[in-house]
Amino acid sequence: MNVLGIWVETSSFTLFSRSFGIITSMLLLLLLGPRLNHPSSRKLVYFISNLLAGLSSVFFGLIPLLSPHAQPFAAVLLTIIATNSFIVAFMCFTSYLPIIARSVHQAHLDDFQKLPPTESDPLLSKPIEQAIAVEAPSGLSLTIAKINSVCGVIDCVISVGSSLLLQVVLRRTSLTPLTCISITGAWWMVISTISTIGLPGSAEAARAVDDQPVDPKPMKKQSTFQLLRSLKRLPQMRKLLGAHIIACDLIMIVPGVLFLYASTRLGLEVSDISVMMMCAYAGAGVWMPCQTWVQAKLHRTNLQMLIAGIILALLAPLWGSLSLVSSNLGILNKWHCWILSVIFGVASAIYETYSRSLLSEMTPHGHETSFASLYMLSSRSTSFMGNLILGFILQVTGKYDYAWVFFGAISIITLPIFLSLRVNEGVSEALEYETEESNNISA
Repeated sequence: MNVLGIWVETSSFTLFSRSFGIITSMLLLLLLGPRLNHPSSRKLVYFISNLLAGLSSVFFGLIPLLSPHAQPFAAVLLTIIATNSFIVAFMCFTSYLPIIARSVHQAHLDDFQKLPPTESDPLLSKPIEQAIAVEAPSGLSLTIAKINSVCGVIDCVISVGSSLLLQVVLRRTSLTPLTCISITGAWWMVISTISTIGLPGSAEAARAVDDQPVDPKPMKKQSTFQLLRSLKRLPQMRKLLGAHIIACDLIMIVPGVLFLYASTRLGLEVSDISVMMMCAYAGAGVWMPCQTWVQAKLHRTNLQMLIAGIILALLAPLWGSLSLVSSNLGILNKWHCWILSVIFGVASAIYETYSRSLLSEMTPHGHETSFASLYMLSSRSTSFMGNLILGFILQVTGKYDYAWVFFGAISIITLPIFLSLRVNEGVSEALEYETEESNNISA
């Protein structure tokens, strides 16, 4: 396509635009993250960001009214607004997870301790299951993973339903994909508004959910650099975020690259791309309800489950890079794309669930949004560099083969980092950090 008189490949233009959007989202995370630890501020920003994400999607339906030269830039602008709004909303959502998980886990402990020995839950009659369900940190770890899984299942069910509806609409009606995006945006605004109602939005409500210290200042001006310096006191959290930076190149960028490859190289239609999306969500949706049950039966920790997800995700770049060996190998048709979408959907579900679970375990009470912003920031920084490097690879070589090699090589680096992570030490460091910060607030 022609951009300001310069010929740019369509795939490269898309990736460059994503990189620019990621830069702006990183700035938003740096600005808002340390200022949203107070419940009222967090809830307000969560509501506004969801509203903006929906509105920007609604405006996609107006793009055909613009001139052909303006349409790509309008699409990029709306995509950036929608993406940034979603990132901020997801940061707030991530910060709610440890708060709710601690409340649920404590309620479970209280109920279990009230039961007479003869009336104990039969599911907890075995010593191993009882230890997993009750003792901390194992019980809290499993509770966090379960809450993440439930959220993921809801997301997958809604997404698969939307994809099926999109299939019907695109095949049997004259509606365009842009119109479908607009309808989705309107639906998103309604659902997100309803979901915001029950969240704690005051200091009293936050204490009722979780006995965390709440800073009385709604928008405390905490320096982002002070937050970054505080990682010196949390070496295991620092290690987790560092590994997450690298792993996100595989988890976050590969699905988009696979969609680009399917459309630009294999020439798949929009309906086939929608099937790919549906396959990914279906794989994740089928796996998520089972993963904590599998985890408990195999007696695996959250960290071990996360590492398994990374290994599974490596199948996509390995499969794609086989084309370097022979033109008869690699990703050759839509069936390959659909199979890879299912596999990667499962791998992404595992990684997203257990990376957030590890973050929740090692996050100090009362600082959930601050560290959720660092988690999101580490995701954005890698996505920026990954998209930028990938864009140059495609621009120079015009081949996806080397892109798959890039993903495979850089993602393998994460495995030894995650293997060296000590979660129990991270929990202890978070407790010490929490105590120090609580004393500072009291003073």
